[in-house]
Amino acid sequence: MGHGYRSNYTRRRFRMRYATTLNPPTVLRQLHRATVSTTLKPMDDTFQFPYNELLIWAVLTKRHQMALFFWERGEEAMAKALAAYQLNKALAHEADDDELEIEVATEFASYA
Repeated sequence: MGHGYRSNYTRRRFRMRYATTLNPPTVLRQLHRATVSTTLKPMDDTFQFPYNELLIWAVLTKRHQMALFFWERGEEAMAKALAAYQLNKALAHEADDDELEIEVATEFASYA
């Protein structure tokens, strides 16, 4: 094919522009770090109400004794009881609709 065609990507002018956009000057990097560090707050990964989250997890994974343990701890026992009741009722309904083992449906219904 010969050497008649030369891509724009291999030209010196393009490579110089690309290098400057790829590696901005250190002043810009320092300015960016300063603005990011002042605007972003560190995230808090802890749960505000961990017993509520664990209660829902225990109900969904059929760990009913553990769910009772989490229900006893924490705050708002009535709200947690109603949420667990609704979850158990819905899980019993789903198990009954899917014609799974009848024991599973009755277990969820008994805990509801």
